Amino acid sequence: MLRRSLALLGALLLALLVPATAHAYVPSDYTCTVTVGTATVGDPFVISCDGPEGNVTLTLTITSTDPAVPDEAIEIAGTATETVATSGGAASFTTTLDQAGTYTIAVTDADGVLLTSQTITAVTGSTGAGVSASSGLPVTGTSLAYLGVAGVLLLAGVTALVGTRIARRRNSVAAG
Repeated sequence: MLRRSLALLGALLLALLVPATAHAYVPSDYTCTVTVGTATVGDPFVISCDGPEGNVTLTLTITSTDPAVPDEAIEIAGTATETVATSGGAASFTTTLDQAGTYTIAVTDADGVLLTSQTITAVTGSTGAGVSASSGLPVTGTSLAYLGVAGVLLLAGVTALVGTRIARRRNSVAAG
């Protein structure tokens, strides 16, 4: 009875955790960084991506989360989207945001697969200066909270399994 209960509990936990990680897949062979965490209006910043040599182009798309901000406020070689040929799998984009606001940066490969996405804020003045040049575009995925819960549940399952086995051994020794 205990074995069936533990098996059912394990199956339920697995069913709950698998979808949380299945939707979080992003190809891990790409690394993208942006030179600022907060952009200063009118100042150019660079987004650099590095990946496998087989991908011939990468596309950068920047959109504003505010519908009042026109596409003209975004400059990547004069447009809001730019596709560049990679050299050894690497590509870089220099962009300028001409209006304060919140923007979404998305990089896709030649097949249109989203490689990375980040929200960046453009502010007036010099608040963008001095921000870490290594603030990489985040990879969406499982948060540490999910991993912590999974670890606790795994520990509880292992403890229950070990306890069951010890009880069985005691019962078999006592019966034998």
